[in-house]
Amino acid sequence: MFNQIILKYTNNETSRNFTDYGLGGIRSIMSRLKNPHEKLKSIHIAGTNGKGTTALCLATLFQALGLKTGLFTSPHLLKYNERIKIDLENISLQSLDYYANLIDREMERLDRRVTLFDFLTAMAFQIFHEESVDVAIIETGMGGRLDSTNIITPTISIITEISFDHQGILGKTMDEITLEKAGIIKRGVPVITCNNKRAVIETIKNVALERDSNIIMEGQDYITKLEEKTPAGIKFTYDNFNLSFDFKTPMILPHQISNISMAITSLIKYCEQERIPFDGSTIEETLGDFQVPGRFEKICSEPNIFYDVAHNFGALHSLFEQVREIFKNTKITFVLTLLQDKVTPEVKKFLIENQEDIIYFNSELSGGLVPDKELMLEIFNTSDIISFLRMKNHSNEIFVFTGTFRNYREVIEIVGKIKNEQNA
Repeated sequence: MFNQIILKYTNNETSRNFTDYGLGGIRSIMSRLKNPHEKLKSIHIAGTNGKGTTALCLATLFQALGLKTGLFTSPHLLKYNERIKIDLENISLQSLDYYANLIDREMERLDRRVTLFDFLTAMAFQIFHEESVDVAIIETGMGGRLDSTNIITPTISIITEISFDHQGILGKTMDEITLEKAGIIKRGVPVITCNNKRAVIETIKNVALERDSNIIMEGQDYITKLEEKTPAGIKFTYDNFNLSFDFKTPMILPHQISNISMAITSLIKYCEQERIPFDGSTIEETLGDFQVPGRFEKICSEPNIFYDVAHNFGALHSLFEQVREIFKNTKITFVLTLLQDKVTPEVKKFLIENQEDIIYFNSELSGGLVPDKELMLEIFNTSDIISFLRMKNHSNEIFVFTGTFRNYREVIEIVGKIKNEQNA
């Protein structure tokens, strides 16, 4: 039922004459549902890179403190129900069908067309209200100012790293993109950010000042320091000049420190606001096991295969740099797939500069790039990739599938075939 219902909203967004983006649609739906979002305590997260990790980390920490926690993120890796979680558990497929039918009935009474993301956002707000969550963590889909989620007044806002992405919608300059992301800042609501690029942070500061929002900045209001990085994980310190901690996490890439630290800072602030007893040892224990699917996730050991969802210039640059630093004496092959709209001039230049370490996986996903001769990338289809991974001696080599969220299922299936052959 769910898959049939969402087709009509997916088709809205692919229609050439659909121009009704904005908050009008989601507000109309919420009004019909008696505004469940207004009854939620929430934390709102925008940014270009790191939103999903920050959101999941925060949900994990809240649950460890005993709070019933709703989590709304996007996109999904395998199934739509991954986007809506209660206490870290995906809602059931039966619930997905039930709420899809409920929201669809209300949408049919509207005199306007709405987007798929409006639909999913409405589902999340309704579910979190009916489940009586203590706190809902809400990740924007794209941008912030006109994002469907931006009808909430959260207790805390978070803005993760801002980089170039979705320029066709959010703007072509960093200032324009930042203004869209900073659109989630609400009057009197504190905002936490890790951004330190001058153009970005100045824009965030200006918006925060206009809206009387206290800004909490990494490097100024709290400090993090990488202590150790190995293929087994990272160790880092956190200090907000009142509390200090030493943390260890199996997440391998150091850029995750900023995402995890924003979650920690948000947790501390929320506990202050709500007068909830704060237990630092719980954070230390929780982070000791914290991992995020699709974020430099190890999906195979023989050969060593990782998957990372980096899909814009900032994320790809960080991924390549940090993986090379951690796996210094190891041959690294990046198995890349990109959607056509992600190939900006910056990305194209980056691919040309790094072509010796890249093979291009011509995935079966729609909308994927077919590399031209200028990129000079060796192109593999699915059977080529399986043969390549199966036949070589990869004892001192790692493979990193990256470039998109959308072929996660396909890569998992490839790894499954290799494992089955090994066990036969």
